[in-house]
Amino acid sequence: MMFTGAAVIPAILQLMILPFCPGSPRYLYITKLDREKATNALVKLRGTALVEEELQEISNEASMVRTEPKISFRSLVANPVLRQPLVICVIIQLAQQLSGINAVIYYSTSIFKNALSGNEEYASYATLGIGAVNVIMTIVSAILVERAGRKTLLLWGLGGMFIFSLLLTGGLLLKNYGIYWGSYVCILAVIFYVISFAIGPGSIPWFIVAEVFSQGARSAAISISVLVNWAANGTVGLVYPEFQKGLKEYNFVPFTVLLALFWVFIYYKVPETKGKTVEEMTEIFKRNTIEKKSITANTHYSEKQPLVTDDDNHD
Repeated sequence: MMFTGAAVIPAILQLMILPFCPGSPRYLYITKLDREKATNALVKLRGTALVEEELQEISNEASMVRTEPKISFRSLVANPVLRQPLVICVIIQLAQQLSGINAVIYYSTSIFKNALSGNEEYASYATLGIGAVNVIMTIVSAILVERAGRKTLLLWGLGGMFIFSLLLTGGLLLKNYGIYWGSYVCILAVIFYVISFAIGPGSIPWFIVAEVFSQGARSAAISISVLVNWAANGTVGLVYPEFQKGLKEYNFVPFTVLLALFWVFIYYKVPETKGKTVEEMTEIFKRNTIEKKSITANTHYSEKQPLVTDDDNHD
């Protein structure tokens, strides 16, 4: 009961700290039309007064927003230039949740209890350790994201989760066959699995939507992305206990398969957003749409052409 009540402390701290947080420069400039407050917010966020280049980028976006109509949910899906980044954002949100991370977060104590032959005390300590690792590595991710890039961290993160989910399955199998160090393999696999999640898939899906959509389409895109994220979150929470019952030691195999599929999609379909403005990302998606239409048109044209045979040539 005491620990349940302690959950209110972070909420109180957030309420106390929130008034001291700077506002969103884009919101202040584009929505509130307050250039001065937007500049002050940027200076506070970046820790330097040299923000003219970024302010000019926001100014360009503001000019574009004034001529751009508000995008509805229907337009977002119907427009091929907008549909492409929407699909990317939805898949990345699914990759975050269907990676199996919340199976670990929600059921880590039972996973460790199973790995540690029912020792609930050690399982609880291991769960606390997982929470600490997640927080620390998320901070590390915030430092790395501007250096390594979003796509790179997503690929490293999902690739690591794929490998360590395999190791977790292997550890559970070893333990099932009576090999005592299989328990240690399970614990290490879960720890590095969470580390892999935190360096990329844990944080990047939440801000990549704002990097690929302009202001007119951003609110609708974020709404869809968040809806998909929480729907997948709830699905994992409901389904994973059934995986544990039905698949036994292989309960993480479905997540392993999905991780492989998500990794392939991101490698081939997701562009790097690091160092690119919203306008540049829009141009990339326009170019991709034009290229796809051109390939489709050429394919249809080729299919309609009559087949020329040697007999026809002789005639």
